[in-house]
Amino acid sequence: MKWVTDAGFTFANMAPAEMILGCHVGYLRADSMLVALFGGAALNPLAIKCVPFGRPLSLEAPGLSATLPNFDRQPAPGVFIESVTIRDVIRFHSEDPTGEEDLYEPGLMTVASHLIGVVTAPAARQLNYTTVSHGVVQLATRVDLTEVSTEQVDSPQNGEGVNLFDLRLDFKYRIAVKVGDPRLWPLVTVSE
Repeated sequence: MKWVTDAGFTFANMAPAEMILGCHVGYLRADSMLVALFGGAALNPLAIKCVPFGRPLSLEAPGLSATLPNFDRQPAPGVFIESVTIRDVIRFHSEDPTGEEDLYEPGLMTVASHLIGVVTAPAARQLNYTTVSHGVVQLATRVDLTEVSTEQVDSPQNGEGVNLFDLRLDFKYRIAVKVGDPRLWPLVTVSE
């Protein structure tokens, strides 16, 4: 958001939740199977969208976006513990949403299962982040899949026989934030 950066906000004072969202999306974009599904004909990893709060999701389908629906900060000795929910949204359309599919044919749940595996893999679940001068730090203490849900999306195409749906996967990260200077504790300790 240009008006935020114009006011002087930079990476140095970026909200921890937005840092977590960026790192999460980086792992999605690094996965070749997700890029093959959602990267378009050019296999562009940037087609997997990072959509922070305040920006609408694209109506393109199939598509994969990660957004930040909420976060919560609770005091703890010397730090704040923040719970950050990242919502991965797989947008898809179907002409016949209740139609039968062939047995043993991979479908949307296979894609969701793969995405869960990417996010909860050992390297990704703690959001390993490579700093400029101090190597790798772990930004999160853990990640949990908290909910999987489906919702029909209203779109101009719905009147033309196209049913647009979102498969939502909510992941909750736990992170430590420095008191007084809302920065991720691991980055504070390495002075990044």
